[in-house]
Amino acid sequence: MSNSPFVKFNLVNKNVAVTTPSNGISAILARTTKGPQNDASILINSVTKFEEVYGKEIVPDGSVSNIEKALAGGSTLRIVRVQASDATKGVVGTASSDLFTFTSGSTTIGFGLRTKNKGDAIGSGTSYSFQAAQVGNNVAYKVLDADGTTVLDSGNLFSYLAADKVNKTSIDYIALNNYFNSNPFFEAVITTPAEAAGITSIDDLISWLAEKVDNTANTISVKFNAKALTSAYQSVTGTTGSAGTKPTAQNWQDALDSIKDYNDMYQVAASSIHQHLSSDDALLFHAYAAIMANELEEWVYYIEVPKDNDTKDKLNAWMTTVLSAVGHSKYVAYFGGGIKYYNLNGTLKDSDIIGSIIGLGDAAASSYGPYRSFAGMNRGTLPDAKGPVCPNYGSPSRYDELNELAQNYVNMIVVKDTRTSGKVTMLWHNFTSQVKQDSFRFLSTVRLCLYIKKQLRPILESYIEEPNIWSSWKRIYLEGKPIMDNLAADNAITDWIWDGDQDATSWDQLKVNNEADCRQGKYKLQIHFKDVATMQEITVDLILDQASQAVTATINN
Repeated sequence: MSNSPFVKFNLVNKNVAVTTPSNGISAILARTTKGPQNDASILINSVTKFEEVYGKEIVPDGSVSNIEKALAGGSTLRIVRVQASDATKGVVGTASSDLFTFTSGSTTIGFGLRTKNKGDAIGSGTSYSFQAAQVGNNVAYKVLDADGTTVLDSGNLFSYLAADKVNKTSIDYIALNNYFNSNPFFEAVITTPAEAAGITSIDDLISWLAEKVDNTANTISVKFNAKALTSAYQSVTGTTGSAGTKPTAQNWQDALDSIKDYNDMYQVAASSIHQHLSSDDALLFHAYAAIMANELEEWVYYIEVPKDNDTKDKLNAWMTTVLSAVGHSKYVAYFGGGIKYYNLNGTLKDSDIIGSIIGLGDAAASSYGPYRSFAGMNRGTLPDAKGPVCPNYGSPSRYDELNELAQNYVNMIVVKDTRTSGKVTMLWHNFTSQVKQDSFRFLSTVRLCLYIKKQLRPILESYIEEPNIWSSWKRIYLEGKPIMDNLAADNAITDWIWDGDQDATSWDQLKVNNEADCRQGKYKLQIHFKDVATMQEITVDLILDQASQAVTATINN
């Protein structure tokens, strides 16, 4: 059978954004006045967003918030709120009572509302009221502050019309579900399940309304606090729960565990932990975090030398104690010296430094790449800081003292004379705490390797379950090559070689892999490269020549 000739167009859209891992993301564990507990899912990139979700950071000595400093410095943060185990959520009414009850036929389901977070204020105090009324076909609600007049939230929960002789039942389950998912204060829980009907969760409730009630002849009635709704608002008192007691070292460990679901961070720190825990408990946590950092090899854990260690001898003594408990690692780095900032009241305060460090690291990663050092005059300056808490070991006359601190793995806040801005506070040193004198003692090299891993992982994982043969290996190479080329072009690496049998066309051409392993689903790839170290020593010989001779200078790097 012949077909009439035709022209056919197939529309293919290749204008699809390709996502790559972000470079300027860190995780900070902290105590805050509100927000979700042990939850690292929210990315925060501004102080405004931080205050909206988490309120304020709790800093016992009242100094400048590390989180605010990190955000101001250019960070995007996964903030993990640390709370005690005895923290509780608040409820509207009582935990066991139904706030709303739906009845259709022989099925009755009740749900209540509890606060999203534990111990968070709602409005101005620890209590509030939830009100509901029947306004036409709408079930309207209000959340009132403790003063009884200030409206914190209001709107329509849903609309409904019970079936009659003319109309089928109509209920806006979509609006109700939207309220459950988007309201700022509460989460819904089933308080009276209908197990015979398979309704034990809020999702079950929404499905039941959609499939068994809406657009059926089945009638429905709605009650609020066990009473029929009226046009006049009825009120139920709610509580906020409790923030609990002071978190323990175990609570901080639980918070750290919550970041295991994410691998986009380069830096992890526990904000002001030395102010929240005893010295011994803080050591326990640091050791736990170091073990995790070494096991995961996905980020570097930053430890702050408490600012009250305000002399070289105190800094070194503290480091001796901590290193004996935590150990040495390329995935652990120390920062000391303290830092002075003006707070919002205009008072110059001795402040913790981790937030400023995180900000420097993330800003450098976003603008230049994680493989660039974020110390020194080009990427390590803190113009709004007013020097370290300890003496300025950055002056030329104190080099021996600064060098001693460097040999003890402390990255220091110092003041240096700059070419254009006079004296500026900055980070000096960018070392890990590794003992071995290879290039992994430089944070920039460790972050380079982390960068390559984070860039290549999504490419490689996209080939899992694909044919394990040279055509796939070639495609992997073609996708990975631009990453390595860019690093070489940016002077992050040199002399790189991709060795993964990407040019093979048969089993007998394999060099890195072998047929037996490949036919068991195994593929081996070797990427060779030379890292580019950060400049650490500059020696200048100033030579005054003989009379009538030109003055020359020899520079040795």
